[in-house]
Amino acid sequence: MNNFNHNRYVAHFDMLGFKNAVIRNPNEAWGALSDFNQCMEELLNSTVIISSFNKSISDRIQTKIFSDTVLIHSLSDETDDLISIIVLISRFFFNSLKKCVPIRGAITYGEFFFNPHKNLYLGIPWIKAHEMGESAQWNGIIVQDEVANRFKNLPANIFEAKDMIIKWDVIFKKSNKLSKENVNVINWPAMVKNYNFRIPIKVTDYYQAFESLFGPYDNLSDDIKNKYINTTDFINANLR
Repeated sequence: MNNFNHNRYVAHFDMLGFKNAVIRNPNEAWGALSDFNQCMEELLNSTVIISSFNKSISDRIQTKIFSDTVLIHSLSDETDDLISIIVLISRFFFNSLKKCVPIRGAITYGEFFFNPHKNLYLGIPWIKAHEMGESAQWNGIIVQDEVANRFKNLPANIFEAKDMIIKWDVIFKKSNKLSKENVNVINWPAMVKNYNFRIPIKVTDYYQAFESLFGPYDNLSDDIKNKYINTTDFINANLR
């Protein structure tokens, strides 16, 4: 790695509605937090196929968990780093859902500094990933244009799954105002096509997995309900 190049891929994730889950049932929230952490630990020990070689994700990616928030960043901005972080965050998102933990996040690119021994992390990409992820009104993963373009321009003989990133109209909430933006996102429903889901999926069926954390769907505020509605709209459009 070139020590003078501090450009890296950076992702930020958090659990949707974690504060309300803690207030409602701390034991359930602790269980979800433990599952959240376990998902990441398992993935860091996994491998990803890059250029016909088996490479450990932990050789390219580092993570830091702060309660219900996780910072993920690459060690450099090489091709292996890009593929590793895209594969990691896609698997992390899907595995978290399987453990009934709803998360949302974003991945960005740019100058990022870190010193894990002193617990120091700094960079505009982290700020941007945090802002994009937390303002998105759904369970999903936003991908900055720079990252999406780099990924889509990879040679086919290096990585073929270019359909992992698609364009979608995402609802954002900024300064208490809602807006719709056509942005790049991870097409995670494409990862679950072999699970025999019936479509269209009802929002209440999707939410059922999270009921033990947040309570009955009918008791949710309209603002929170809309996040699950937006998510099921995305699933139904892409789980085909």
